[in-house]
Amino acid sequence: MNLSTRVHIFTTVAIIGAAFSALVTQSISAQITATATPSSLSKTTTIAKSSANIIEALSDAENFDTLVQMLETAGLSNAVADPSRGPLTVFAPTDAAFDTLPDSALKALLEPENQELFLDILTYHAVSGTAIPAAEVTSGAVLTLSEDELPIELVEETVMVDGATVVQPDIQAVNGIIHGIDAILVPNSASAEFQNLLQ
Repeated sequence: MNLSTRVHIFTTVAIIGAAFSALVTQSISAQITATATPSSLSKTTTIAKSSANIIEALSDAENFDTLVQMLETAGLSNAVADPSRGPLTVFAPTDAAFDTLPDSALKALLEPENQELFLDILTYHAVSGTAIPAAEVTSGAVLTLSEDELPIELVEETVMVDGATVVQPDIQAVNGIIHGIDAILVPNSASAEFQNLLQ
């Protein structure tokens, strides 16, 4: 997906409107506030200090432009960036991961009628209440903000999350930590609906 195509998509879906943005932001905020206690990310760790919030850290990493654009288009940037909410561990799909999606699917995912699907997928990528470096992750399952369990497997020194590989670990932010992954995660509860978008 080239840059001009992405710009066209995000310009088009900008009409999703303030009502959708407010609804999803409220849901995200509420879920972040409700802290889960995950099993595989249970240690309390002090990560290196960073002045960047999660959105800024994603932007600075220069490999997550599509994810940042999705968050901004949907009006979710403030909720994710808010340093008072967290810490968060975010498994962030890279631009290459989004490139595997048809353009029509990416556009459809941000339309108002798919707001619940978008929210389910987005929150499946984040764990609240912890910020764990990749080196301290253990195999098991964690409860995500979508309230679905995310399976994590440590294969030698490689961290796998629901089949995706952590390819860019330990991007630090003031309100959490980000691990770049090579695929988009979809909870089982939303899998059938998501597959329909790909057709």
